[in-house]
Amino acid sequence: MKSELEAFLVQQQQQINLLKNQDQSGVVVSGEGTYSQPGEGDLSERQREVLDCLAAGKSNREIADQLFISENTVKYHIRNIYQILDIKDRKDLLINFRK
Repeated sequence: MKSELEAFLVQQQQQINLLKNQDQSGVVVSGEGTYSQPGEGDLSERQREVLDCLAAGKSNREIADQLFISENTVKYHIRNIYQILDIKDRKDLLINFRK
């Protein structure tokens, strides 16, 4: 499952990089002087840890206990992960990892 997660993250990063290297007309430009749209960017180390736990099928409470954070903090990270990866829910997350 971890290799599927890594493959998914690589694919998402490639798509993000492509978007970052486009100007507003959709033409790909050099890496210098490009802009990034709101909501784009890499996952933080903590978000990656939460994502690994989600992919392993852990509940919010289990993730909180494993990472020594509150359940509300887990929910906050999950919301941000979904936004960054353009995922709407856990089902969507698991479907994307199985591709």
